Amino acid sequence: MKKRLIYVVLVVLVCAAAISAGLKGCTLMPWNSSAEKISVHLLLTRDFGRSPLKESTVRVKQGETVIDALKAVADVRTSYGGGFVSAIDGLGSSVESASSDWFYYVNGILPNRGSDSFSLKDGDFVWWDYHSWDKNNFIPAVVGMYPAPFYTSHRGEKPIEICFDRESKEIASRVRKFFRDKGLRVSFKEGIARVEADVNLPTMVFARAENPQESIQGLAKNRKRNGMLIALEGGKIIPVNEKGELENQRSVSGAIVAVSSGLGDESPLWLILTTGGKGERTAAKLLTSRDGLYGNFGVFLSSDGKVHPLPSRQK
Repeated sequence: MKKRLIYVVLVVLVCAAAISAGLKGCTLMPWNSSAEKISVHLLLTRDFGRSPLKESTVRVKQGETVIDALKAVADVRTSYGGGFVSAIDGLGSSVESASSDWFYYVNGILPNRGSDSFSLKDGDFVWWDYHSWDKNNFIPAVVGMYPAPFYTSHRGEKPIEICFDRESKEIASRVRKFFRDKGLRVSFKEGIARVEADVNLPTMVFARAENPQESIQGLAKNRKRNGMLIALEGGKIIPVNEKGELENQRSVSGAIVAVSSGLGDESPLWLILTTGGKGERTAAKLLTSRDGLYGNFGVFLSSDGKVHPLPSRQK
């Protein structure tokens, strides 16, 4: 009986030791300081991306949050329980003539939760921008983290959708090739009769500005709700400035902007509108390179083919 009892105790001790060793190797256990690391690209700017402040690729532990990555490279002051960033490296919220705050985007999307609640994934791109805001310049999606969100949204589980009118097929085809060369699936459709901000797939729509579909005109009319940084009037593209006002004295040959149904929408709609010619060629060049749109909330193209940031600077 004693021998049997001793044998049972030894078996239990051996099993306990094995389980303990296994748990010590588990990245989720609190005593393990060598949890799997992931890489996150971090960009800090101000004034809608016009003034770069800091840029870095940081290594954080799997499961850490946006604010953890930020604290790795900057001095951070928070409020409202820690989820709201009120100052970064001394640059803080303002209640002067125009309210200014820090906003963060992950892979081109303005999240619907605090930075202390957003867990990061390997390869995420986090952009913090300090800018003025009011009810007229709500911007829930940006283009300056391209090719995100198209290669990060749904993590390849769903295809990218490209829609185009007949005149824009050439530029749409070039962008399709760009995505396919990166191993991404693309749904390619001619026809843009029905275009909405609330889409199920990350979507690009290519169209000529001089004869936009009614649905695109509808998006432009609701720009204060969906973040569209241009207006359309009489077949012309009108840039929107920092206060949400129209800058209709400009001659514009194209624009690339993102619209969204709201905070946290992982399937934004991108509109690529041109007047053909130089505007279309410039847009194609921007969309078939990794850094052509970098650091811009949106862009418009002047008649000489030059690229200008959106929202445009107030005159």
